[in-house]
Amino acid sequence: MKYLWLICLGLFLGTANLSAQSQLAGDWKTSFTDEEGQTWKLKLTMKTDQTYVVDFNADGSAEIEGTYSTKGNEVTIQDVKGSECKGKGVYKFTIEGDGLLMEAIEDACPGRKGPDGKMSFTRA
Repeated sequence: MKYLWLICLGLFLGTANLSAQSQLAGDWKTSFTDEEGQTWKLKLTMKTDQTYVVDFNADGSAEIEGTYSTKGNEVTIQDVKGSECKGKGVYKFTIEGDGLLMEAIEDACPGRKGPDGKMSFTRA
């Protein structure tokens, strides 16, 4: 009986993690204004294989590629191509309707976490 409970717990946690990944999967868009006052469009594609692509100006060109993993409502991201910073970032994420809010818990790449440590996206 003890082992059955452990198996059920493992299945539950695994299903919850897959659910979080499937919620994040897809295309997300946002825009932001940099220090010089220029407005940028950004498209974030979260793939089901736990990789992501960042497309500045949403012009179809991938500027940054990385990997991610989820645990509950937290996502850990790490850029692997196109970025000078290879550190990890941990974010709390909330999805409501077509909106995604990512709030930095900690991030080794200071420029990645957006203004005030928050990034807000809508489904593209």
